[in-house]
Amino acid sequence: MHVPAEYLEDLCFDAQQAAEKAIKAVFICRGERFPYVHDLEELLQILERNGLKIPKYVWEAEELSRFAVVTRCPGMVGPVTKNDYRRAGRIATGVQAVRYKVMGKGVISPLSLR
Repeated sequence: MHVPAEYLEDLCFDAQQAAEKAIKAVFICRGERFPYVHDLEELLQILERNGLKIPKYVWEAEELSRFAVVTRCPGMVGPVTKNDYRRAGRIATGVQAVRYKVMGKGVISPLSLR
C-alpha cells in the first residue's frame, strides 16, 4: 500500500478553515451575526448585503467550501492535486488580507506558495 508523504486534502481543509475564520472575524469586527455554516459564498453574500464591498478575488473563496467536509467524508471529491493545494493557499491568503484591512490592521501581502 502506498502512503503519500503529504495529505493535500488536510492542507486544503486548513486553507478552507483559515478563510472561514477570517470571514467570520469580519462579521465579529462589524458587530454582525453570522450563520454557523461552512459555505463561504453564503457568508460573503451576507457581508455584501450588509454593505461590505467584497473584492472580486475574495469571491474565489467559494471554491474552498468543498474542502470543509473532504477530510470528514473521504471520497466525496476527487483527489486533491498540488495545484489545488497551491490555489487554496493563495485564496485563503487573499481572504486573510481582506480581514486585516477590514479590521484596521493593514494589509498583508499574499504568500508565495511553491
